[in-house]
Amino acid sequence: MKTMTPRERLLSTLRFQPVDRIPYREVAILGQTVDLWLKEGMPGDVNIGDFGHGSEYFGFDRRDYVRLDLGPRPAYETVTLEEDDRTVTYSDSLGVKRRAMKETSGGNRPSMDTFLDFPVKTREDFVQIKSRYDSHSPARYPEYWADRLRCWKGSDYPLALPQFGGLGFFSGLRRWMGTESACTLFYDDPKLAHEMLDFLADFAIEVYSRALADLDIDYFEIWEDFAFKGRPFLSPKMFREFLAPRYRRLIDFVRRQGVEFIALDSDGDFDVLIPDLIEVGINIIWPIEVAAGMDAPTLRKRYGRDLILWGGIDKRELALGKKEIEREVFRQIPQLIESGGYIPHLDHAWPHSIPYANFLYFNELRVKVAEGRHG
Repeated sequence: MKTMTPRERLLSTLRFQPVDRIPYREVAILGQTVDLWLKEGMPGDVNIGDFGHGSEYFGFDRRDYVRLDLGPRPAYETVTLEEDDRTVTYSDSLGVKRRAMKETSGGNRPSMDTFLDFPVKTREDFVQIKSRYDSHSPARYPEYWADRLRCWKGSDYPLALPQFGGLGFFSGLRRWMGTESACTLFYDDPKLAHEMLDFLADFAIEVYSRALADLDIDYFEIWEDFAFKGRPFLSPKMFREFLAPRYRRLIDFVRRQGVEFIALDSDGDFDVLIPDLIEVGINIIWPIEVAAGMDAPTLRKRYGRDLILWGGIDKRELALGKKEIEREVFRQIPQLIESGGYIPHLDHAWPHSIPYANFLYFNELRVKVAEGRHG
């Protein structure tokens, strides 16, 4: 078979068609991990990329994202509220009050921030915040849009909309209200929940419409993160009542613009929601977080070709040794590659718990398996 371009390779993989090899890709790499790997022998005079867009040095296929501004415009002013020797409490550009560690490594803090307060608590707050989400604000699109179109049109690598981390429906509520309030809103004020979700659907369709008209988008991503270990934050019944109608509106619109593949990005275990996700038009899920209870081989047996799988490699196993890496690779990658519609990668960003030597060994083994050279 002739060598495919990254775009041809991805689209054929998603269509369960023959490929010269599977796409090589990863989600991201943390700054602390880069610092560790440099100490462990990774060359410091090469560009490894951010993994999310590919990495020429490590052989990951290139891809690109249409980065749009989906946040509040104007943004909230970032204000430091208090600080001590170890932490700083501040209000960020989303209007969220949070406490963070001052210590950083590689541009990342050693732990997640503590979220203390959110801008929306009442209907009045929602009415006020809507003025910051004008879908027609010129700032939604990057400058020199015509120049970017010239670069993207006719490219041989896949193009996704929007940049990963784009606003979803539950994630939109959570960004405004916090996780707990987003969950209880469905019970406390279902009418307001419907209004907010309708607003998010309208906002998304209006913002994305220009990009979808101007470009051939290979896959569309919805970011939710609406699950944790063992279960999602909302039941299938709640999903069907509150989220499903808005998913259908958005996905139907995107499909009418010629986009074939719709990817859902969520950590945690949302297996119980997958039948409903397939029903509303989702056909890709990632990153398939193993520690939360998700398992790619099980999902393939259960959903077959109705679901394209990305990820599913347990970061905890790759932190151990060669034997554990081999076990994690061979328990799933060969058979899932053979079944098609699968791209193996870590089930989140590469953490600093994984040594550089382990990363290299996994990457080498993945290539050998993909090319049938593993013995």
